[in-house]
Amino acid sequence: LKAGTAASVLELNATWNTEDPSLLATGADRPTQPLAMEVCFQGGTPRIFAIEPQGQGVQWHGVPMKKPLTRVKETTIMVRSMLAGEKSNFDLSTLYSKGYSQAPLEEEVPIYLAALRPKMIEMAAEIGDGVIFNMWPKEALPKMIEHVHIGAERAGKDPNEVEVVNRYLVLVTDDKEAAVEAFRARMAPYYATPVYNDFLAWAGYADVAETISEGWAERDREKTMGALSFDLANEIAVIGTADECRERIRWAGETGIHTHIIAPLPAAAEDVQRTFEAFTPENFPR
Repeated sequence: LKAGTAASVLELNATWNTEDPSLLATGADRPTQPLAMEVCFQGGTPRIFAIEPQGQGVQWHGVPMKKPLTRVKETTIMVRSMLAGEKSNFDLSTLYSKGYSQAPLEEEVPIYLAALRPKMIEMAAEIGDGVIFNMWPKEALPKMIEHVHIGAERAGKDPNEVEVVNRYLVLVTDDKEAAVEAFRARMAPYYATPVYNDFLAWAGYADVAETISEGWAERDREKTMGALSFDLANEIAVIGTADECRERIRWAGETGIHTHIIAPLPAAAEDVQRTFEAFTPENFPR
């Protein structure tokens, strides 16, 4: 849902984090590309860190994410060059590529960078075409938007021209309590990962983040889930009646989100359908 438009299509490849710049650039050159009104890349580091337990190194891919800010910045520089059809000639701090080239895209592809905390948010606004947020407690959004403005101004951009996209975990349901409890059980371990645990602490929930981390390390599921209270889960997810969910999304739009990605939570097909219907142009005019 894109603010200020009668209708829009947002094709979002999210999240491609463990691939090198040439693979990212290759992925943009697809037969379906001209059919999309807007094609975006989402870059960032959360998923890589999500599989890197603290103190244990990378267990799945074997690629440690060193200098994450530099890595994301250099990836963005290289992908932009490759998408323009330029032959690669990069020997950077975290990345290297010589001699790779592909046909330039007919239309420029905006690059949106995923970010959670100040340094990454500011850099995303500075070098990206947009910023993507995810899974923030409600009270954290205003200060996240502040850092978008700081990064944009550093690059000489109008802060209002840096598009802010958010993915919401949404469910329209008559049984809010059960849905929030399901969210707690499913998502509490998400906040045990280092990047989201640090984000939760920065957002103002340091005690919660610490307890979740302890519970995860102790393999105590009840402790991990218990730290993510009903009220906090309700601040992160968008769960309730259609009117309640729409009001929450409107609030986020008024606070600084431009484009809303509605991602229904796992639920009965009927509730998922109700969730989509709540945000049709007829039910959610923009």
